[in-house]
Amino acid sequence: MPYNAGTNRKAKYFNQYLKYYFNRYISNYNAYVWDNTITTGTNVISSNGTSKDALITAAIVEYEAYIASWNFTRHASNPLIQSPTTPTNAEAYPPVVFYEGVGDYKMLIKTDVNRTWKYTSADGVSWGSNAVGEWDYTLATPLVLRKEGSTYYAFYGGFNTTPTGKIGYATSTDFTTWTKYASNPIYQVSSYNAATGDDKQNIYLNDIIKISENLYYFFGYASYEDFSNCTLIWGTGTSLTDVNFTHIIDTPADLVYSEVWLQNAQVFKHPTTGKWMMTCTLGTQSTTTADVQCQVAFYSERTDVPEDFVFIPAPIFTVNASNAWETRQVYASFWLKDESGNLITLGGDYAMYYSGHGTTASAYHGVVCLATITTIP
Repeated sequence: MPYNAGTNRKAKYFNQYLKYYFNRYISNYNAYVWDNTITTGTNVISSNGTSKDALITAAIVEYEAYIASWNFTRHASNPLIQSPTTPTNAEAYPPVVFYEGVGDYKMLIKTDVNRTWKYTSADGVSWGSNAVGEWDYTLATPLVLRKEGSTYYAFYGGFNTTPTGKIGYATSTDFTTWTKYASNPIYQVSSYNAATGDDKQNIYLNDIIKISENLYYFFGYASYEDFSNCTLIWGTGTSLTDVNFTHIIDTPADLVYSEVWLQNAQVFKHPTTGKWMMTCTLGTQSTTTADVQCQVAFYSERTDVPEDFVFIPAPIFTVNASNAWETRQVYASFWLKDESGNLITLGGDYAMYYSGHGTTASAYHGVVCLATITTIP
């Protein structure tokens, strides 16, 4: 069997995928004692006499086909935006992209613990450069960029000396001069904990979907103080700034062995079926190990509102060891889409911006990259 051992992303996730696969064919799959090494055998584990080997073989075929269907192409110009040289180890992430219209793309990125830079582009690929301290020297991580009327809204997450992340926003009418909302923070983790019974210490917004003039869906994650044990969350509000989180997106308790980062939910409509989908970053927090973060996907059968997502435990976008800027992580992806979750094409393909990370502190300690895909599975 090809997944008996190994630590690469495909081998690491297959056992979880096998449970997902078995659950669609066997009503009581939890009764089977799982062997994490996926050893073969002749155990009969279904009422119709199907052997374990037969089901594993079929699951492998489906698993490989699903991963291959996410056929991304990395842009030849990667990395699009390099990490700043000052301060040392600064990261360029996340690439919070916003499509203003034909020939007008905008992006916010964090470059260290307290600076956000703004970029503009005419083609979505060439983003120019910016000076240190652009926009607001004391601003923390940008999360979502939207525009209503003539006003830009930049949602961001930040904390003071202790990582207890909160959510705020700033506004601008020219994408140059920004004013922080006087009553920031607009949302704190205590409200989420009270609504769900959770016990997290950090909370961050990752996406906003506008369903109608008075219905907005908010997606994000909550975590412990060290950013571990992330939980994907969502809620609804009546306006763009009415941020609220009241629900947890269901994921397996034993997600994928020791993976603790489940962040950066990006929600969109499937361009063919109109059903809601979501991608996010899954991985660990290692600063020395290669291939520790990737992208995964969730699917929903709903076309009306983005709810009832089902996690597919398989990596859809992983590191490329031949690219020095992404040997360790591909994370913080942002799809090019409109406020209602409709994907926008770039050169005829769907565009996913992401951050890449090398294994050492270097020029590739967090850079902005682009991958495109012709067909969404």
